[in-house]
Amino acid sequence: MCGTHDGDQSNDSLFQRWASRFALIAIRRLRVVVMAAVLMAAWSARAADPTYAVRIDAPDQFRALLENNLRIVRRVKEGVNQRRFERLTGRAAREIRELLGTEGYFSPRVELTVERSDALWTAHYVVELGEPSRVTAADVQFRGAISADRWDNAARRSALEAGWPLKAGARFRQAEWDAGKNGLLRALVDERYPLAQVAQSGARVDPASRSVELQVLIDSGPA
Repeated sequence: MCGTHDGDQSNDSLFQRWASRFALIAIRRLRVVVMAAVLMAAWSARAADPTYAVRIDAPDQFRALLENNLRIVRRVKEGVNQRRFERLTGRAAREIRELLGTEGYFSPRVELTVERSDALWTAHYVVELGEPSRVTAADVQFRGAISADRWDNAARRSALEAGWPLKAGARFRQAEWDAGKNGLLRALVDERYPLAQVAQSGARVDPASRSVELQVLIDSGPA
């Protein structure tokens, strides 16, 4: 009787070991199946993502300015997901207005439509420029040695003022605004005013009247 009892215990122990081993194998296989399912789901979700694109309908002379500088155009080329695409579409309308402002169009009309299909999402922008803002006043002043009461100084100041690019009636352009100030400095530095600098400058824009008033104060420093 005692021998039989010991045999039963041995068999039970062997059975438990095999059961534990099979359970461990089953758990490992289940993990592999679960991981494969997760990877397959992720791959399927990625494969289902649409392609994203941007289309800009704007006057030809400004299309390159927008396409080369808008963040959404660059990011879409690099690759974006839906959340990033939707965030960029709203910002792009503001960027379009800022870029056109550098060309004197401070009140453009920008319409955005997101065209969606299963395979392609397109951010479609329609841009109407409106009327440009024009310079109504350009006040160029000097201080420093060049402002001294001498005939040659007066003649030089008159020549610099005459060469100012953004005169009354001209369409405001940021590039010409910057070039005008830099041109004044170069002219003075190339002569006898190496410390010349822009002491003050400002462009007061009134979108309602489409007008821009410019003011520049150049300090020539000592001769």
